[in-house]
Amino acid sequence: MHNGDVANFRKIKVALLNKLSEKAYENIFGTTDTEHVAALFFTHLGNDWDIELPMENWKQAMMKTFQDILSLVEESAKDMNEAVSCSFLNFAVTDSCRLLATRFSSVEDVAPPSLYYSTTAGPTLNRKFPDDPDGKAIHKMIVRFIHVHGRHAIVASEPNTYKEEEWHLIPANSKIMMK
Repeated sequence: MHNGDVANFRKIKVALLNKLSEKAYENIFGTTDTEHVAALFFTHLGNDWDIELPMENWKQAMMKTFQDILSLVEESAKDMNEAVSCSFLNFAVTDSCRLLATRFSSVEDVAPPSLYYSTTAGPTLNRKFPDDPDGKAIHKMIVRFIHVHGRHAIVASEPNTYKEEEWHLIPANSKIMMK
């Protein structure tokens, strides 16, 4: 997930593509900055995406990804005799059991888009279709245990429930890691 903007993405795209592994490049099917940055992240993660890597590897890969992006944006600005534009790099990466999320602005006094997390909001999310996306069958068991929810984490651009105490704003220019 990416909520933000890579400054001057169209201008740095070719240079970014040159940093990708062949495997990562072959997994880009669109034109968004999100896909290209994800490919760069996976390039830094290594070529064996089927093994479970330590969270520290994820963190290091994300840091290298940020360094590459910011360096490319800066080089592009110098080449064009322009001021360096601000990049907003809110990312979330998960393997369904672990999560790394970042909230980042490349300009210190400019706040990045909001990014919240919750480990308690699961039971209060919209339950219009608790077990059946077509809404045709609502099982009594689900309704009975509506407030029982396993361990979970939700990351979102804004709170998704009306209970403010369930949500925590990730501080600017920081990350969270959850297992």
